[in-house]
Amino acid sequence: MELVFVKEMKKEKDGNTFSRRDYTISNYKVIVEDACYGGDLCRSINVRATGSYLPPIYFEEDYLGLEKPSFKIGTVSYGSLNQDEFKAFLTAQQTALEVAEVLTREFCYSRNTLAVLKGILTGCLSYAVQPLGYLKHSPALYLKLPSSNVKN
Repeated sequence: MELVFVKEMKKEKDGNTFSRRDYTISNYKVIVEDACYGGDLCRSINVRATGSYLPPIYFEEDYLGLEKPSFKIGTVSYGSLNQDEFKAFLTAQQTALEVAEVLTREFCYSRNTLAVLKGILTGCLSYAVQPLGYLKHSPALYLKLPSSNVKN
């Protein structure tokens, strides 16, 4: 299962930056909106189901930074279902689980995880510069992690 980029829109107004990126994954449409006010980033992720029996998926984040952002799968009661409907229901639940896993991988890395990944990448590219000589300089020198006040 893959998150597919559809389009991006950006706008700047009064020194603030706004962006929206649209994605699709399975039978879900994902809209990621970022707003940067004076250096603070606020993110909203809206996940919309487009098929039968697909449960809603919600993006939850703790703005105090006490808990890692996550995706939660909503529950819905359909009453009684015949066998074919129940099979479709179970398939939709499995799809929702897989979508939530992909979205978590794409949008919920902690700052510590990003710092570790940056360190690994920096080390690998530095090694490609010296002693191997594959690169003239390391592009990792320009990597910057978001400031600690960024909200995913």
